[in-house]
Amino acid sequence: MGSREVLTTLAGPDWRRRRLVHGCGALAAATQMGGWPVGAAHASPPPAWPSRPITVIVPWPAGGPTDLSMRVLAKVAGRELGVPVVVENKPGAGGVIALGELLTSPHDGHTVMQLPITVYRLPYLQNLSFDPARDIAPVLQISAITFGVVVEQHSPFTSFAEIVRFARANPGKLVVGSTGYASTPHLVMADLFARQGIDYIHVPFKGATDQILSLQSGTIMVAVLGTGYAPFVDKGQLRLLATFNEERSPRWPKTPTLKELGYDIATTSPYGLGVAKGTSQGIIRRLHDAFRVATLDPEHVAMLRRYDQEVAYLDTDDFSRYLEQIVEIEQRWSRFIVPGR
Repeated sequence: MGSREVLTTLAGPDWRRRRLVHGCGALAAATQMGGWPVGAAHASPPPAWPSRPITVIVPWPAGGPTDLSMRVLAKVAGRELGVPVVVENKPGAGGVIALGELLTSPHDGHTVMQLPITVYRLPYLQNLSFDPARDIAPVLQISAITFGVVVEQHSPFTSFAEIVRFARANPGKLVVGSTGYASTPHLVMADLFARQGIDYIHVPFKGATDQILSLQSGTIMVAVLGTGYAPFVDKGQLRLLATFNEERSPRWPKTPTLKELGYDIATTSPYGLGVAKGTSQGIIRRLHDAFRVATLDPEHVAMLRRYDQEVAYLDTDDFSRYLEQIVEIEQRWSRFIVPGR
């Protein structure tokens, strides 16, 4: 029994409780790629850098919570760097399109990517000409996403238990949306329903906006996503039935966590920024410093909190070490992903 798309019994540790360290780190010497020779990491950025506007590629559609917060981040970072920082949306294929754009751009720090940790899952989903673990240089971690299970305001489901009861009584009739095939919301729900022996229909979306519209139109019955639902829940247009957090959200203290409900699941999905490997170490440090200021800027913090997110800053070294752990987790999780998708 399981999703019509994938049968899985995903299980993994909770990485929510991370050490948050302030400061500037350094990366190992750059590898040869895109014209930068091996061992040619510079102690400081070139004198003329940045010489033109910087592009931040966001692998999600415009209008979602991550896109909106990244636009605030870009504005503040632009002030620090002295050039415009422009957000460019490249949604689709789970981040492959955005990664391709990053890796084919000049490796000079003028192109940066919003880096969700789910990109390290991509090699297990399809054949790629690149490897995120090998070809991306982390810059810093910014925030983490609070996932939740939501229904439309007039839905007959008033609790998560009612969703489970309906799914058990009506095999294959429950229609659940997520933020994409093999996304964290998809795999968590696939894991949960597989443990319950529940068959359901999974509908993947490119982002939060399309999924919420489909929920409101009745195309899907349940949506599982990051906190793009927050304004709709606050306005009473959507009903939040559970979150994936370790503890209840201070914003919605009456909403239980999946862990409270008896499911051994607690997870968030942190994200940060990355550049193509081979970018000068000095440029990476300059990017880190500017985007660290932007990450901690009150306007950006307020935008994150609007969507029930908090700053989860890690410097370059700590973010790099954390991503090494993520790569190991994805290797273990790969057996739950259908080959060829």
